[in-house]
Amino acid sequence: MYTLFSSGKLSCVFKERLLIIVGSLAAFSGAISIYSQPVGDILPWALIVMGASILAVMVYDRTHSMDTLLAQGAVPDSKRLMALLEKHAEIEEKAKVMLMGRRDRIRHPALRLIIQSLFYDTEKHLKILDAIMHEMKHGGPAPTREANFEALKEAKQGIEDHIWIEQRLIHALEVEIGEADSPVVKMLLSQILEEEKGHHAILLKVFNLGKAYL
Repeated sequence: MYTLFSSGKLSCVFKERLLIIVGSLAAFSGAISIYSQPVGDILPWALIVMGASILAVMVYDRTHSMDTLLAQGAVPDSKRLMALLEKHAEIEEKAKVMLMGRRDRIRHPALRLIIQSLFYDTEKHLKILDAIMHEMKHGGPAPTREANFEALKEAKQGIEDHIWIEQRLIHALEVEIGEADSPVVKMLLSQILEEEKGHHAILLKVFNLGKAYL
Protein backbone atom coordinates (compact mmCIF):
# COMPACT_ATOMS: atom_id res chain seq x y z
CA MET A 1 0.00 0.00 0.00
CA TYR A 2 2.78 2.44 0.86
CA THR A 3 4.18 2.10 -2.68
CA LEU A 4 1.16 3.95 -4.06
CA PHE A 5 2.16 7.43 -2.87
CA SER A 6 5.95 7.25 -2.87
CA SER A 7 8.38 8.85 -5.28
CA GLY A 8 10.97 6.33 -4.15
CA LYS A 9 12.83 8.76 -1.86
CA LEU A 10 11.29 7.45 1.36
CA SER A 11 12.21 4.19 3.03
CA CYS A 12 9.58 1.46 3.45
CA VAL A 13 9.89 1.70 7.24
CA PHE A 14 9.25 5.46 7.16
CA LYS A 15 6.28 5.03 4.82
CA GLU A 16 4.82 2.32 7.03
CA ARG A 17 5.09 4.49 10.14
CA LEU A 18 3.67 7.47 8.28
CA LEU A 19 0.65 5.45 7.16
CA ILE A 20 0.08 4.14 10.68
CA ILE A 21 0.06 7.74 11.95
CA VAL A 22 -2.25 8.88 9.14
CA GLY A 23 -4.60 5.95 9.70
CA SER A 24 -4.72 6.53 13.45
CA LEU A 25 -5.33 10.27 13.06
CA ALA A 26 -8.05 9.71 10.45
CA ALA A 27 -9.90 7.21 12.62
CA PHE A 28 -9.48 9.35 15.76
CA SER A 29 -10.58 12.54 13.97
CA GLY A 30 -13.62 10.78 12.59
CA ALA A 31 -14.61 9.47 16.01
CA ILE A 32 -14.23 12.94 17.60
CA SER A 33 -16.11 14.61 14.74
CA ILE A 34 -19.15 12.38 15.22
CA TYR A 35 -19.89 14.26 18.42
CA SER A 36 -19.45 17.72 16.87
CA GLN A 37 -20.87 17.37 13.35
CA PRO A 38 -24.56 17.46 12.45
CA VAL A 39 -26.37 14.15 12.48
CA GLY A 40 -26.16 12.47 9.08
CA ASP A 41 -22.84 14.05 8.10
CA ILE A 42 -20.91 11.37 6.18
CA LEU A 43 -17.41 12.86 6.57
CA PRO A 44 -16.68 11.56 10.11
CA TRP A 45 -17.72 8.05 9.09
CA ALA A 46 -15.62 8.28 5.94
CA LEU A 47 -12.60 9.24 8.06
CA ILE A 48 -13.18 6.32 10.40
CA VAL A 49 -13.50 3.86 7.51
CA MET A 50 -10.40 5.25 5.79
CA GLY A 51 -8.34 5.17 8.99
CA ALA A 52 -9.47 1.66 9.87
CA SER A 53 -8.71 0.45 6.34
CA ILE A 54 -5.17 1.86 6.42
CA LEU A 55 -4.47 0.29 9.82
CA ALA A 56 -5.92 -3.03 8.68
CA VAL A 57 -3.60 -3.08 5.67
CA MET A 58 -0.61 -2.27 7.90
CA VAL A 59 -1.53 -5.13 10.24
CA TYR A 60 -1.87 -7.44 7.23
CA ASP A 61 1.54 -6.35 5.93
CA ARG A 62 3.10 -7.43 9.22
CA THR A 63 1.82 -10.97 8.63
CA HIS A 64 4.39 -11.39 5.84
CA SER A 65 6.81 -13.19 8.12
CA MET A 66 7.76 -16.83 8.61
CA ASP A 67 8.62 -16.42 12.30
CA THR A 68 5.26 -17.69 13.59
CA LEU A 69 5.46 -20.73 11.32
CA LEU A 70 8.91 -21.58 12.67
CA ALA A 71 7.75 -21.47 16.30
CA GLN A 72 7.92 -24.91 17.89
CA GLY A 73 4.58 -26.65 17.60
CA ALA A 74 3.00 -23.89 15.53
CA VAL A 75 2.60 -26.21 12.53
CA PRO A 76 2.88 -30.03 12.49
CA ASP A 77 6.20 -31.18 11.02
CA SER A 78 4.38 -33.01 8.24
CA LYS A 79 2.76 -29.76 7.08
CA ARG A 80 5.48 -27.24 7.93
CA LEU A 81 7.21 -27.13 4.55
CA MET A 82 3.90 -26.60 2.76
CA ALA A 83 2.98 -23.80 5.16
CA LEU A 84 6.39 -22.16 4.64
CA LEU A 85 6.06 -22.43 0.85
CA GLU A 86 2.59 -20.87 0.96
CA LYS A 87 3.89 -17.99 3.09
CA HIS A 88 6.86 -17.59 0.76
CA ALA A 89 4.45 -17.31 -2.18
CA GLU A 90 2.50 -14.60 -0.33
CA ILE A 91 5.69 -12.59 0.19
CA GLU A 92 6.71 -13.04 -3.47
CA GLU A 93 3.26 -11.83 -4.54
CA LYS A 94 3.68 -8.73 -2.36
CA ALA A 95 7.11 -8.12 -3.90
CA LYS A 96 5.59 -8.45 -7.37
CA VAL A 97 2.96 -5.80 -6.63
CA MET A 98 5.58 -3.43 -5.16
CA LEU A 99 7.88 -3.90 -8.16
CA MET A 100 4.97 -3.21 -10.52
CA GLY A 101 4.29 0.10 -8.77
CA ARG A 102 7.97 1.04 -8.79
CA ARG A 103 8.39 0.10 -12.46
CA ASP A 104 5.49 2.29 -13.56
CA ARG A 105 7.06 5.37 -11.93
CA ILE A 106 10.59 5.06 -13.33
CA ARG A 107 11.23 6.94 -16.56
CA HIS A 108 14.87 6.08 -17.21
CA PRO A 109 14.73 3.25 -19.82
CA ALA A 110 17.73 1.33 -18.48
CA LEU A 111 16.66 1.48 -14.83
CA ARG A 112 13.11 0.59 -15.84
CA LEU A 113 14.48 -2.53 -17.54
CA ILE A 114 16.24 -3.55 -14.33
CA ILE A 115 13.02 -3.28 -12.33
CA GLN A 116 11.18 -5.11 -15.12
CA SER A 117 13.68 -7.97 -14.98
CA LEU A 118 13.21 -8.22 -11.20
CA PHE A 119 9.46 -8.30 -11.79
CA TYR A 120 9.86 -11.19 -14.26
CA ASP A 121 12.14 -13.04 -11.83
CA THR A 122 9.49 -12.71 -9.13
CA GLU A 123 6.86 -14.11 -11.48
CA LYS A 124 9.23 -17.00 -12.23
CA HIS A 125 9.73 -17.66 -8.52
CA LEU A 126 5.96 -17.76 -8.03
CA LYS A 127 5.62 -20.33 -10.82
CA ILE A 128 8.39 -22.47 -9.31
CA LEU A 129 6.78 -22.34 -5.87
CA ASP A 130 3.41 -23.21 -7.38
CA ALA A 131 4.94 -26.19 -9.20
CA ILE A 132 6.61 -27.43 -6.00
CA MET A 133 3.39 -27.13 -4.00
CA HIS A 134 1.36 -28.80 -6.76
CA GLU A 135 3.84 -31.69 -6.86
CA MET A 136 3.69 -32.04 -3.06
CA LYS A 137 -0.12 -32.11 -3.11
CA HIS A 138 -0.85 -34.09 -6.26
CA GLY A 139 2.43 -35.64 -7.45
CA GLY A 140 2.66 -39.35 -8.05
CA PRO A 141 5.55 -41.62 -7.07
CA ALA A 142 9.08 -40.28 -7.46
CA PRO A 143 10.72 -40.97 -10.86
CA THR A 144 12.71 -44.19 -10.97
CA ARG A 145 16.47 -44.21 -11.47
CA GLU A 146 15.88 -45.51 -14.99
CA ALA A 147 13.56 -42.59 -15.81
CA ASN A 148 16.12 -40.11 -14.49
CA PHE A 149 18.80 -41.85 -16.52
CA GLU A 150 16.87 -41.52 -19.76
CA ALA A 151 15.94 -37.86 -19.16
CA LEU A 152 19.52 -36.83 -18.34
CA LYS A 153 20.94 -38.83 -21.26
CA GLU A 154 18.55 -37.04 -23.62
CA ALA A 155 19.51 -33.58 -22.26
CA LYS A 156 23.26 -34.20 -21.85
CA GLN A 157 24.43 -32.88 -25.24
CA GLY A 158 22.28 -29.76 -25.07
CA ILE A 159 23.56 -29.00 -21.58
CA GLU A 160 27.19 -29.43 -22.66
CA ASP A 161 26.66 -27.10 -25.63
CA HIS A 162 25.05 -24.44 -23.46
CA ILE A 163 27.82 -24.63 -20.86
CA TRP A 164 30.27 -23.90 -23.68
CA ILE A 165 28.16 -20.89 -24.77
CA GLU A 166 27.79 -19.60 -21.20
CA GLN A 167 31.57 -19.63 -20.69
CA ARG A 168 32.04 -17.39 -23.73
CA LEU A 169 29.17 -15.10 -22.72
CA ILE A 170 30.74 -14.62 -19.28
CA HIS A 171 34.12 -13.79 -20.85
CA ALA A 172 32.51 -11.32 -23.31
CA LEU A 173 30.64 -9.55 -20.52
CA GLU A 174 33.76 -9.24 -18.37
CA VAL A 175 35.59 -7.60 -21.29
CA GLU A 176 32.66 -5.24 -22.00
CA ILE A 177 32.40 -4.17 -18.35
CA GLY A 178 36.10 -3.34 -18.37
CA GLU A 179 35.65 -1.19 -21.49
CA ALA A 180 32.51 0.67 -20.35
CA ASP A 181 32.83 4.16 -18.86
CA SER A 182 29.21 4.81 -17.90
CA PRO A 183 28.27 3.60 -14.38
CA VAL A 184 24.75 2.78 -15.62
CA VAL A 185 26.10 0.69 -18.50
CA LYS A 186 28.48 -1.09 -16.12
CA MET A 187 25.60 -1.80 -13.74
CA LEU A 188 23.40 -3.24 -16.50
CA LEU A 189 26.18 -5.39 -17.94
CA SER A 190 27.09 -6.55 -14.42
CA GLN A 191 23.50 -7.64 -13.87
CA ILE A 192 23.61 -9.71 -17.07
CA LEU A 193 26.96 -11.14 -15.97
CA GLU A 194 25.61 -12.24 -12.58
CA GLU A 195 22.61 -13.88 -14.24
CA GLU A 196 24.83 -15.68 -16.76
CA LYS A 197 27.03 -16.93 -13.92
CA GLY A 198 23.89 -18.19 -12.19
CA HIS A 199 22.78 -19.98 -15.38
CA HIS A 200 26.25 -21.49 -15.72
CA ALA A 201 26.24 -22.74 -12.12
CA ILE A 202 22.80 -24.35 -12.56
CA LEU A 203 23.83 -26.08 -15.78
CA LEU A 204 26.99 -27.41 -14.13
CA LYS A 205 24.92 -28.84 -11.27
CA VAL A 206 22.58 -30.55 -13.73
CA PHE A 207 25.54 -31.81 -15.77
CA ASN A 208 27.29 -33.20 -12.67
CA LEU A 209 24.04 -34.80 -11.58
CA GLY A 210 23.84 -36.41 -14.98
CA LYS A 211 27.41 -37.73 -14.67
CA ALA A 212 26.37 -39.52 -11.50
CA TYR A 213 23.75 -41.41 -13.49
CA LEU A 214 25.55 -41.85 -16.81
